[in-house]
Amino acid sequence: MRLVSFAIVIVTLGLQATLASAVTLAWKFTSGEEQNYRVLQSAKLSAGPEDDVKQFATVEQELELTWKVLEVNDDGSAQISLQVSAFSFLAEGPDGQEVRYDSDSTEEPQGYAAMLLPIGKRLTASPVTLTMSPRGAVSDVKIIDELSEAVKSVPGGKKFAQDGGLKSFETLALLGAPVLLPEGDIATGARWLESREITFPVLGQIKAEFAYVLRNPINPAQVTIEQMMSINITEAEGVERLKLVDQSSTGTMVFDVENGRPENSTLTYEAKFDQPNSAEGSMKLEHSIEFRRVADDSQ
Repeated sequence: MRLVSFAIVIVTLGLQATLASAVTLAWKFTSGEEQNYRVLQSAKLSAGPEDDVKQFATVEQELELTWKVLEVNDDGSAQISLQVSAFSFLAEGPDGQEVRYDSDSTEEPQGYAAMLLPIGKRLTASPVTLTMSPRGAVSDVKIIDELSEAVKSVPGGKKFAQDGGLKSFETLALLGAPVLLPEGDIATGARWLESREITFPVLGQIKAEFAYVLRNPINPAQVTIEQMMSINITEAEGVERLKLVDQSSTGTMVFDVENGRPENSTLTYEAKFDQPNSAEGSMKLEHSIEFRRVADDSQ
């Protein structure tokens, strides 16, 4: 009898542990609510044999965003205003060429950076509106015509803005969370996949696959999500001559289950490519992105 009772206790404790680790991940929206986020993104491209690697390009950009919930719909989705309050950009070429832009700077940008001025001004003056579901799916992205025209004015911008720039701004909106959070309760160790098109530094617009794994809760209100990214180079337009040899990725996201929002997210990605018929040898891409909520008391 004691053995039976002991077995019942063990099963009960195991069941309780399983139930305790099961959570429902969903965005929660309150009309009028505002959240501030900071996004840091960097990419580095290098090439050459291992004993003579040369850096070809680096790109760094920082965005400060304000999310404002304009209206909550009956299905739990919300209409959101996405306002860029600050924007900085730095690109360096192989021979030391530099393109620098900072929306907070009082100095007028020079050279190519001056072409970014109309975009920078419009980004910080004109909010983008969109609809987001509780699972994080973004739809109905709207930008003003002036911002779309400003993007087109930059060399190469017409291709970027052929759909009004909507895809790129949709990517911006999704930097902090998976496009689709899993439905219903999930337990620790649960894994889900998601594919989407993204605008990726150096490679442009590509298709990427994201894998997510729910890890042990940090506390009753927050969970950690492990996240990884992989790409298929054959989907990257304009880079058909590159052959993907190896790629790796790592990252984590802290999701506030109680308040229904991401607190922070980090993702790093590295890839090695062969360049057939090129004297430069193999090419390496290193990319990282950090998305973090800025608490009111730290502004």
